[in-house]
Order: sequence, then structure tokens, then C-alpha cells
Amino acid sequence: NGFVSAGAGAYLGGSAASNTVRGNTFGTNVSYAGVYIDGTAADANLVVSNSIDGYNAQDQGIAIRDGDRNILTNNTIRNSAFFGAGVYLSFTAASNRIVDNDIFSNGHAGVEFLDTTVDANRVANNTIHGRGRATAGVYIQRGDGNIITNNVILGDTVAGIFMTNGAASNTAARNTMASNGSYGVCLIGTNSDANRFVSNTIRGPSQMFGVRIVDGDQNVISNNMIAGHSTNAVRMEIGAASNRVLGNSIYSNSLAGVSIVSDGADANRVAGNNFNGFDTTLDAIRVTDGDRNTISNNTIVNHRSRGVFVSGTGASILIAGNTVRSNILGGISIFGDFADANRVEANVIDG
Repeated sequence: NGFVSAGAGAYLGGSAASNTVRGNTFGTNVSYAGVYIDGTAADANLVVSNSIDGYNAQDQGIAIRDGDRNILTNNTIRNSAFFGAGVYLSFTAASNRIVDNDIFSNGHAGVEFLDTTVDANRVANNTIHGRGRATAGVYIQRGDGNIITNNVILGDTVAGIFMTNGAASNTAARNTMASNGSYGVCLIGTNSDANRFVSNTIRGPSQMFGVRIVDGDQNVISNNMIAGHSTNAVRMEIGAASNRVLGNSIYSNSLAGVSIVSDGADANRVAGNNFNGFDTTLDAIRVTDGDRNTISNNTIVNHRSRGVFVSGTGASILIAGNTVRSNILGGISIFGDFADANRVEANVIDG
């Protein structure tokens, strides 16, 4: 079927459950969405193999408000309005699956979750391409326990994955993120805690940062490949505390592999990573002002400046068990009147 309407192309409301929307073309639904699932009992519907084109006027491609356990799969979703999304979940939409879709050129985000109870949803095996329009490939505001896995996320103006305002305990694993304007992953806001970023490939060259954390605590960045960014592979700042950067391969980022900056960026752990500057990165690890951070058991080679650089008010930092080789200006450097009570123990440091 072909649908052109002033509202939603297909509307499943109230207790509409276990329905199938298949093989349709939706266009110019200027009011809201191509497919709109709306209701606390609008559950277990299947939206499959549809073509949804908002022509830059439709708010959302597919919207789910409150519905649970719905499946969106093998759809092509494109050209939502400036503040719209390809797929938009809100209120209590939970345990939905967004799988194997082609999502591109949407206004605000490819996939957007909004509200504290948009939980336990799964975004998997999608191609999400901003094509210079979308702010983020996947945007999560306040949702918990969502899984983002095996997606290819490209060409967004700000971030591949953006989490904010209390997005907690989410997992992003085995995604490929490249050529997003500022960040591969951006995590901002108090209570944006305990998220896991595991085994992703995060590449520049147009991205400024691989992963940036502002205020978030107890997040884990592990076993990722993070390379080719114009500033830092990982940056933690302004209250980002007790985060862990573990077992990553980090190379060829211009300014620093890992940068910990500003007061309150404390008690973070950078351990077991492989840093290779390939003579293009300045410092492997740079700590400015954060306290009680631990840098341990990393391999750090071939940087244009230093392997580890502590400055400003960076204090009570433990640098232990690292192998630091072939960094042009030095292995480990601690600089500044207030960079106090730091410990350098059991490292192997070669020219």
C-alpha cells in the first residue's frame, strides 16, 4: 500500500497488539509519523519491510509511545523533520527491538529514546547514517538498560552515540562509528552512570573525540579500537569520576590517547591498554587537575611528546606497572607546583 496523509500513516493505539504492518510505502505524513504505536497495551506488534520517507516534514519515521515488545525490522526510514527521528521511543516504551533497518538522513537522530522508563530496548544490526543532517545516530536521554549492538553509525553532525541526563546502565557493544562530527560516543550529565562501551570500532578522521565523558561516573570503556581523532581518543572531565578505561587499542589520535582534565575528574582507572602514537599523537595519557587516578599496566609507545604527562593540580596519582618506550620527549613527566603526592612504581621506561 501507499499512504499519504496529514497524520500517521498507520496508527496502532490503545490495546492494539500483535498486529503486522508489512510492505507499505509511507510518505508526506506531515503531522507526526509514518507508523505510530501508542498505548500502554499496544504491544508485540511487527513493523517489517516498509519504506518510510518523511520528506523533511514528518516528525518521526516510526514512533512508539508506551508500547512494549514491538519489533521494527527491515524497514527503510529516512528524511524526518529537523527535530525528528527515524525511530522515536517515549514514555514507557520498553523491551522493543529495532533490528536490521536502514535509517538515514533524519533530522535530530537516527534512533531516539526519551524518558526515564524507556528501558531494556535493543538496537541491533542497523545501518544508521546521518548524511550530515542528524545530530546523533543513537540518542538516549534518561533511558536505562538499553542495548546498542552491531550497528554501523556514520555521518552524524555531533555524535555516533549520545547519552545524557541520567542515561544509565546502557550497553553499546560491537558497533562501528566513524566520521561523526565531534564524537564517536558522547556521555554528558550527572547520573549518566554505569554505562558500558565494549568492543566497538571508533574511528576518525573527522571526529574530534572518540569517547567524551562529562560528569558521568562508573562507566566502563573496554576492548575498543579508538583511532585517528583530531584531539583525544578518550576524554574525561568536569566531575567524571570512577570510570574505567580498560584493554583498549588506542592509536594515532592527535593530542592524547586518554585525557583526564578538570577538578572532580577523580578516581578513574586507565589500565591494560595498548597506546601507539605512531609518532603522530602528542601524549598517550595526560592528566590535568584530576586526583587519585590510576594508570597501570599499559603499553605506551611512539608518541611525539610523552608517554604519561601529569600537570596542573593532578595529585595522588598512581602510575604503576606500565611499559613506556620510544616517546620522543620522555617516558613519564610530572610538572607543576601542585602536582603533588603522585607515585611512580614498577614501570619499564626505555628510550
